[in-house]
Amino acid sequence: MTPKDALLEHINKTKDLHKSEELKVISPDETGSMKFVFVGRSKIVENYVEQISAKKLEIEEELNRKKKIITGSMKLKPIEIALITKEDKFGEVKHIAPDFSCKPNTESGAITFTGVEEDISKAKVMIFEIKNNYHSWRIDSLSSHMCQLLKRKPVSDMVHESFSDDNISIVWDISDNHVTVCTSQDNRWHIEKVFTDTILEDEIKLDDASKDVLMLDEWAEKKTSINNIHRNTANIDDSYNDRIIVTATSDVFDGIMEELDIFITNNSIKENEITIREDEKFKFFKNHCKDWIKELEVKYSDQKLDIHFGRQSVKISGTPKVIDVVDDEIQNHLRKINKDICVISEPGVHSLVSDKKTSDALVSPVEKDTKTVITVDPNSVNKQGFRIITGNKKTDDEYAWEQASTNNKERVIGYKPPNAGPVVCRNGTKVILVKKEDLGKQKADVIICSTNWQLDLSCPAGKSIVNAAGPEILAEIKQKYSDGIEDGEIAAVRGFKLNCKEVYLAALPGWSYGGEKIIDKCVTTCLIQASQYKSIVFPALGTGNLRYPRELVAETMYKCVSQFDQSNTSLKEVKFLCYDDDTIRAFEQEELRQVNPGFQPQRAAASGPASGPKYYKKHNTFVKVVKGDLGTQKVDVLVCAVPKELNLESAGGAGKSLILGLGNAVQNDILGQHPGGVTNGGFAAVKLSSPPGQCKSIYLTSLDSSDNQKKVPKQICKFVYQCLENAEKSGYKSIGIPPMGTGTIGYPHHLMAKYMYDMVEKFVNKHKSSKLTDVKLIVHSKDTKSITVIIILLSLMYHELMCKELNIL
Repeated sequence: MTPKDALLEHINKTKDLHKSEELKVISPDETGSMKFVFVGRSKIVENYVEQISAKKLEIEEELNRKKKIITGSMKLKPIEIALITKEDKFGEVKHIAPDFSCKPNTESGAITFTGVEEDISKAKVMIFEIKNNYHSWRIDSLSSHMCQLLKRKPVSDMVHESFSDDNISIVWDISDNHVTVCTSQDNRWHIEKVFTDTILEDEIKLDDASKDVLMLDEWAEKKTSINNIHRNTANIDDSYNDRIIVTATSDVFDGIMEELDIFITNNSIKENEITIREDEKFKFFKNHCKDWIKELEVKYSDQKLDIHFGRQSVKISGTPKVIDVVDDEIQNHLRKINKDICVISEPGVHSLVSDKKTSDALVSPVEKDTKTVITVDPNSVNKQGFRIITGNKKTDDEYAWEQASTNNKERVIGYKPPNAGPVVCRNGTKVILVKKEDLGKQKADVIICSTNWQLDLSCPAGKSIVNAAGPEILAEIKQKYSDGIEDGEIAAVRGFKLNCKEVYLAALPGWSYGGEKIIDKCVTTCLIQASQYKSIVFPALGTGNLRYPRELVAETMYKCVSQFDQSNTSLKEVKFLCYDDDTIRAFEQEELRQVNPGFQPQRAAASGPASGPKYYKKHNTFVKVVKGDLGTQKVDVLVCAVPKELNLESAGGAGKSLILGLGNAVQNDILGQHPGGVTNGGFAAVKLSSPPGQCKSIYLTSLDSSDNQKKVPKQICKFVYQCLENAEKSGYKSIGIPPMGTGTIGYPHHLMAKYMYDMVEKFVNKHKSSKLTDVKLIVHSKDTKSITVIIILLSLMYHELMCKELNIL
């Protein structure tokens, strides 16, 4: 706006006040002219001209001031600006002049001014005076854990409230694990004390008896529980081997410390001693129960169990929980050791047993071969009396091995020949097995046929349906389901020339682990949809070209019918049609299980180096034996034992297989993420930077040499279990584990297999709804010994699982 426009605007606003005085204002229309003509009585004109002249000077001065407005700045510490802002001191500065402004930036510490130079200078002086009354310093008495806790809002609010109660205005900044404060109060000791009184920290030192507490599953659960309860007010650091650092607010700190002290006391390593006063029983237990003791140590390895022998005793160390359990197991085992006296009256026996050295030479080989302890009764030498201590003449490992090798031919006490089918459910639904008949010739209200999502009926069962129904069925499928259906869904069409009213086409994908859920969905949907009818025929869904496991399909289909029977509908006749001998055998065995509670089905022999199932399922996890190269397996995680320096080239066949299957980049990933290698029994997780296929990570360890085989079992157990747990936490679905330690280390194949399976069992029982649904045991096709022992052991575990399900054990 020009000075003339501003003055004219003022005249127009004020001239109306002089209307009654007959004052007129004339403004010539001359560009740039400031001339105005006033007409009226002289006194009135004089007063108005004087007033207008004063306003003209004011306008000119204001316009000249605007021309002098500039921008300036100054820099403070961001934390100082934060305190000035908190105390609202910038409000005083902004009132210096109407045309003055200042804008602070709390991140950079810059303050930008807009105004005339005199006002900017005045504002800077005011801010410097405010700043000079502040005190800022870094508090070194707060640990990194305390700093991290202070970042959490509930903790920060508690500290702010304490300062507010003391009328202390303060701000702080947390960076690089240090706290910097700024305040107008010059009382450092008191201010730092507010922080350290609100946030407390202490460490619990762990001695040799308690440091293993950190390895317990119970510790992980305890830590998680505390963190969940005190999510925003506490932190527990257990990354050290010899201590636990607890950081928490003062209101919960003592309670957490007390809870952890009690837990550590209750779970620290304790010792107990079982005295065995009978020499023979002690000798038998020491000489012939070593394998059983080793199994106990492996079974309770997570409870740090260690068993060793004293002079005439068994010494147990471990957590208090396991000591009581193992004490009972050992006492029960000792009670099973039997004693017998044999009298040998053959000529010349006296001369053999009268001398201890000769007697020992005689009985020692017999003791070793027969798993017994033989002593000569010194009081009955003339009668040639021998005391023979005989426990189970085979160790548990040998007994299990023998039973697995003979395909579990032991008989259950009280066994009776099983009753024959068919299965009749509680509410009258009958399940009938039909063998080697044509699906298209079946007679029922509804016939089921498995197909794919495109509803392709070119498979044998589909062709049978089309041949019997006629081409009309294909036309109706195309008309009603031109885009196909989703896997697990059902397409219903008319039966046409078939002996049925409807045909249900069940869309199945190729087999993958978890596929039984698709079978469950299809069978249940068919039964519900056909519930208004009286009869239905199912083929053995997916057991043909789709290669669904026959036993699993049989189990799932029978289960679905049993559950549907509870709905009590008119559908009372269900037929299962089986084509080939293996499928018939699987359904016959499942039928016997259904008809005879407690019956254990016989397994069909498998071709190859061992008989028995190649997989079994427990809870949500499949365990499967796979023959092939480790590096080519389609799993999310691969596992391998390597030298401590993590060099795959020198790791034997398994290491070289990883390089061939995953590429040379895998070695770079390993050394980049673990340049220091790995300790014996340690754990190294390597995330692949550019995975060539499905594999996303590899887990590596190193094992002690064959000279130190006492450590190897614990190392294998700990590592395998850690692999499974880590894969579960990472959200992986599949893992491949080879038999470790059986190559250059020379660890026994059957023990290695047992330890691996023990850890898988432990994991599966703990994570019954695990996302890790596929555990593959990878064995090279030429390693027939490992294949044999793993499959035989798998037979044992399957046998045990089935017996538990049938309440035989």
